[in-house]
Amino acid sequence: MQFFGKSDMGKRRRENQDSFITEQLYDNAVLCLVCDGMGGANGGSIASALACREFTKHIKKKLSDMKQEEQVRFDDMNLEAEKLLKRATMLTNTAVFKKALKEKELEGMGTTLVSALIINDKLYITNVGDSRLYLVNKNEMTRMTRDHSYVQTLIDLGQITPEEAEKNPHKNIITKAIGTQKKVDPDLFFKDLSDGAVEYILICSDGLTNFVEEKEIHKIINESENLEKTCDILISRANENGGGDNITAVLIKLDTLSSDNETE
Repeated sequence: MQFFGKSDMGKRRRENQDSFITEQLYDNAVLCLVCDGMGGANGGSIASALACREFTKHIKKKLSDMKQEEQVRFDDMNLEAEKLLKRATMLTNTAVFKKALKEKELEGMGTTLVSALIINDKLYITNVGDSRLYLVNKNEMTRMTRDHSYVQTLIDLGQITPEEAEKNPHKNIITKAIGTQKKVDPDLFFKDLSDGAVEYILICSDGLTNFVEEKEIHKIINESENLEKTCDILISRANENGGGDNITAVLIKLDTLSSDNETE
């Protein structure tokens, strides 16, 4: 398994408030996540960096406490896997929320969080906010996460179409985030990767998906030579199309287990 991530400030922001982690935890386990921060001054960057650190810390601690044979038993979205992901999210939310309460200048800060925990050939996904995770192969790109956003609510109510949502002036309003409330309930998803149908996993902030159409993202991933170059092209294309937000892309290639990048 290879993985690479890159983040860029974009063309209009003065600060990059996105953070990401790519880390091989054990021989059979990889964790990658993206957090897109929000909050005045440097609150967003603090929230996203803290969330990345806290979530990773809690996942690593729980897995290290488990015997290897118990990790292997994560064969679907069972109660043990669900408990692990929910608890890591809850503790991460508490850490960001308490820091915002403690420091007046950080009041109201928060962050999205979307993560991929891959153990053997099983994928466990956690999502809060409107950053996204996609499964990619040569034929299609499938979004696994569901945005926690105002426009997604309108889509669910049948008041607007997904196409209309793309042009809605309120598309950046999110309805759920890490750290803005005392408690948060994440979305959890599971995917069995053993059939080989998934070639890549893309995790990204909305700075990519708001400025590059999904069909173009799919084309770039399929045509590029390596993960680093692919991330470079994705970010360059978002900047060419306006670059109105911070842009983060983490790409995982599902083959042999070896890393293509370090933690950032």
